[in-house]
This record gives sequence, C-alpha cells and structure tokens, in this order.
Amino acid sequence: MSTTNTPVAAGAPTALGTPTALGFPAITPVPFDAEVELALGAMPPQPPLSEESLRLSRGASPAFPDSAAAVAGLPITAEELVIPGPDGAPDLEITVFAPQERAATALPLLVNFHGGGMIVGHRSWEHGRLVDLVARHGVIAVNVEYRLAPEHPFPAGIEDNYEATSWVAAHAAKLGGDPHRIVVMGGSAGGGFAAAVSLMARDRGGPAIAGQLLLCPMLDNTNSTVSSLQYDGIGTWKRAENLLAWRCVLGEELAYSGNAPAYAAPSRTTDLSGLPPAFIEVGAAEMFRDEDVDYASRIWATGGEAELHVWSGGCHGFDMYTPRPRSAARRLPHATRGCAGSSVVRRVADPENAPYRAAEPTTRPAPVPYDPELAEGLAAFMDLVEQTPLRADTILENRAHFETVIPAIEVQAAGRAVTWQHRVIPGPPGAPEVAVTIVRPEHTSDGPAPGVLAIHGGGYVLGTRFFATGELIDLAERFGTVGVAVEYRLAPEHPAPAAAEDCYAALRWMTEHAQELGIDASRIAVTGASAGGGLTAAVALLARDRGGPAIAGQLIGCPMIDDRNSTVSSWQYDGLGAWDRNNNDAGWDAALGEDRGTDRVTAYQAPARATDLAGLPPAFIEVGSAEIFRDESVAYASRIWAAGGEAELHVWSGGYHGFSGFSPDAIVSRAALEARDSWWRRILTR
Repeated sequence: MSTTNTPVAAGAPTALGTPTALGFPAITPVPFDAEVELALGAMPPQPPLSEESLRLSRGASPAFPDSAAAVAGLPITAEELVIPGPDGAPDLEITVFAPQERAATALPLLVNFHGGGMIVGHRSWEHGRLVDLVARHGVIAVNVEYRLAPEHPFPAGIEDNYEATSWVAAHAAKLGGDPHRIVVMGGSAGGGFAAAVSLMARDRGGPAIAGQLLLCPMLDNTNSTVSSLQYDGIGTWKRAENLLAWRCVLGEELAYSGNAPAYAAPSRTTDLSGLPPAFIEVGAAEMFRDEDVDYASRIWATGGEAELHVWSGGCHGFDMYTPRPRSAARRLPHATRGCAGSSVVRRVADPENAPYRAAEPTTRPAPVPYDPELAEGLAAFMDLVEQTPLRADTILENRAHFETVIPAIEVQAAGRAVTWQHRVIPGPPGAPEVAVTIVRPEHTSDGPAPGVLAIHGGGYVLGTRFFATGELIDLAERFGTVGVAVEYRLAPEHPAPAAAEDCYAALRWMTEHAQELGIDASRIAVTGASAGGGLTAAVALLARDRGGPAIAGQLIGCPMIDDRNSTVSSWQYDGLGAWDRNNNDAGWDAALGEDRGTDRVTAYQAPARATDLAGLPPAFIEVGSAEIFRDESVAYASRIWAAGGEAELHVWSGGYHGFSGFSPDAIVSRAALEARDSWWRRILTR
C-alpha cells in the first residue's frame, strides 16, 4: 500500500482522463494525520484488487470476530437469523445484537450495511462497530448480508438491503424495537446503501426511517471530484479500486455515467428533499470527501437536515484502521441523538448610491430546521443580542448595547486559575496603537507555553476584545496557553482591511515578544468566530503572503468570509434566526462600502475571494447547518482540500449561528465542544 502523499502529475493518466482534462493542472493530496500515517505505514502490503482476486476478500475472516466472539463477556445477545429476500431472490442472513437486559420501552433500531465497495466484504467485518453502539447507546443493531457484484450487479445489493430494512420495520416489536426509530447506517459502500435505502423508502412510501448514518459513504460513480483524483494510488481505498467497483456494479456502459440510477449512486438523484435526518462524516484525506460534502450541501439546499463532519487528516475508514489515535477517538459524538453621522454611513445608506445586493433567487429555498433542543438558547440569543435589527443607522445603538452584554474581564476571570494584563502595542505602519489583553495560567510550566491570538466577532462593526477573553480563560486553564485578545478597529469608520491589519500586527507582536510572554513562537494559533472567524482566515492569508509569522493552526468558527451574500444558506435565513442576511448585508456594507460585490474586494477583506488557498496553516472550520454562513464555510474548506491543505470541517445539524455559546448543554453543543477540544489538543501538542 502506498501512503506517500505525492502530487498527481499534470499528465498522469487516469481511467477517466488526466487531471488536466478534468480541469485540474496538478492535484496535491491533503496530508494524512501523523498518527494515521504511522498506522498506515505499519499495515502489511495488500495485493491489488481485481475481478480475479475479489473472492479472496469475501466472506468471514479470522481477522474479524464472529457474532459469538464479538459479544463474549458483554451483556449483549447475538442472534443469527435467515429472513426472506426480495421477490425471486435468495433468503438473507442477518445478525441481531441487543442488550441482554431489555428495557421496558421499545428500543431504537440500527440497520447496518457493511462496506467493501459493493464487491467485497462480509457483515462480520462490522460486528465490532455494532456491538460498541449497542453497549454505549442501548440500541438494537441488525447487521445485513447482501449480494455482491459482479455476480449480482445492480439492483441486487440495494434491493436486499431495502428488503432487510422493511423486514426489520415489520418485525420491530418482536425484536424489542421501535418501528418509528429505525436508523439505517453503513460505512463506505454501506453508507451509499444507507443513502439509497433512504431514497427508496421515501419514493416507495416506507418504511419510515428516523435517520441515516452515512460514514465516508460511496455515493458518486463518476469519479470526477478533486478528492477522487487526489487519492489516485494513495490510501486505503484508492481510485483504481473505486473504478473497478463501479464497473462491477453498473457494467461498462453506466459505470461512470451521469445517467446511472440514483439507487445505485445516490449522487445521481435530482431530488434530495423529504429525506430523514442525515449524519455524514468523512476523512479530509480520502477520495469520497468531495462527493460527501456535495451530498450534504444538496440536502441543506432543499431545507433538509444533515450534519457533516470532515475529520482533518483522516484516511478512508480511519476509525477502523486506526481506532486508537486521537483523530478517531472522538467520532460519532451524538449520532444516536462614532459612526451614525460619518460620511461612510451616509454613503452606505444613501438611496441614490444603493449598496450591493445579491440577485434574489426565483424561488426562496426552505430553511433547514433548528434542533428543537436549541430553541430556548436561540430565543435567549435573539432577546439579548438582537434587540435592535442591525442596519446602517443602528450601528451605534447596537454597539452601546453590546458593551452591556459581555462582563468585564474582572468578572470573567473571578475565581479562575488565570491572571490577566492589559497592554497597548504598536499597530500597523501609519495606524494607531492596538489595545490587547493577555491571559495567562496562574501556574505556569517550566517551558514556553502555546500561544493563542483570539479575535472577537461582531459583524466587523460591533464588539470588543472582551468577547474573546472567555475562550482564552478556558484555554489557559485547560491547555496552559498564553492568550492575547486584540481590540481591532471597527467599520464603517475604519473599512476593511483595517481590522485584519490590526490583528496581523498583534500576531507579529506576539511572535516578536514570545520570550517575554513565555510563548513558544512555533506554537501560536489564531481563533475567532463569526467576523472573528473571517479575520482569523484573513490573518492566515496575510501571514502566508508576507512570509510569516508562522501559525500553528487557525480555528475558524461560523466565519463571515464572503461579502457577496449569495449562497443558498444566505437566502434560507432572510429575516430568520441569529444573524440573518439583512444583518450580514449591513455588516458588509459598512466594511466594504461601494467596493462590495466588485472585483476590487481582496482576500484580506473577504477571505472567500482568495484565488489561492494553498500553503495555509491547518484549519478547523465549524458552523451550524441552520445558519447563513453554512455554505461559504463548506466552500472554503473544500477549496483548502482542493489545494492539498489541512482542514477539518464540522457542520452541526440544526445549529443556529453561535449555538454552542447560548445552548451549551444541548447534545449537539456538547459534541461540538468535544470536537473543538480534540483539535486544540492536536494542534497545541504538535
């Protein structure tokens, strides 16, 4: 197995043409996580997969436990059953895992389809995963054996899996399960089958499916994405194997065709509305990354529910191949659950000089629904933060209100094991000095500590550095970081890129004064949310283009990075939710004025305008699926991956803008915080 991340040469042949023929001059793969790389390198070489060798990779294997061995010593039962197959087809074998002590109420049911490209594999390969889910969540899990191609091409496999799901629904009570809480799931080809069963159940009027758990799913037969070319000959499931699989399943004529049936290749469906809530996860360093991101984006565009996680440096199936590394340990976190009178303002608000506005779509897209558990927090957000709609003539009023929302640093730090200090540091050349607040652990270690530059949010027009000091207090206590919160100039008095330049000046100061601050200059990360996320991205671009300082990582939370305000998600949240498109228009109008929407806007003003996202520090990008910045965040991560860069992306199902701060106890918020913490641990200990 080759695991070396070597760029695909511009003229390298592929089964579907060269990268240049597909529009890509050279495809540099996203690097594997260091722990994943080590585990892959230790794996024994595998012979190339071919039609002739398929039989060697089928059936039960000594490497995987049978059902009895999988539950040995655990309070879980395993039952082997044979159930009717589709009309005119053989019977199906299934394995049912259930808690030994049955609950008084009916339990949720998981129906799992194993991976293997639809051409290899056996259900026993995934007994371990299902037993773990039964043990942790008290569910009933059904593992399905289906027919494989090429002996049984499409639609044999999908019909088997649909029939098994229908049987489970019809026999739910006998199994001890709730027919209204059936989740279909699978990894790789199994994830593709779970997506296809969900489509089929929708189109055939049942059975009812409560959720679809799609783990690195195999969805797109065309093999034409950037990531499919990045992993040509690299990783655990390579492009050549994918081409073989689709040829076996669909035959030569349809193998890579855009006309393939949607139940074979779910990406081919033209309608993703009306589907059960989806949980989609994939590694950033694998070939299915882009098709999985696209599938989630198309679900959101219909107003559907989907949660997306793209794990930084993860290879295909990294959780199974490398179960102990930190990158795998936190997966599946909750799947079973004074400007008013200024000339700038007058210019922005002048009806004779109308500001930029995106063209309105012919049909307004339906919004993605909020997670019901977040409703109380969203109401509190709206009541506390958005009392007055943000418009050009209410910026001052909103600023004054914002200053009453966040407690002073003295209050934030009371009783916490930190110290803090205010400083004034040099600003950018020719600009005013910049105020910062430094937060340190009360008890420092012997060596230099990691450093964190925190940039507050507020739509580029509101807020103070004390919006960001709470995060620095948490990081100092838990990771021993020395943090700097920066007070940057606000628009419209100081249009972009003034704020980015102030933040970049603070980064330079931190690096130049690292010894005085007790910081390890090689371990300085930048973090921010909303406008702070946009400024974090801008600072990373500035540091790359100006030759430094080096940044260890960038945490880009629900970022405000695209001035054009033209995505599907920007229209879904027009007059709805926290920070809607009208607030967004007001913020960008103030930051960019009449340049907004034109090609005069630079990447340092709106990072989505960058034409080159190569050479950036590792990024962690998170956003709610039910907020305006969802689509621009996904696009930014996708473009980093396309450049061969490191990015981890999490799109949290039903999350509103800033949901984890106002709804910290919700299941989705706790999962988001766990994922964030995992990234911090990996970045700060590199």
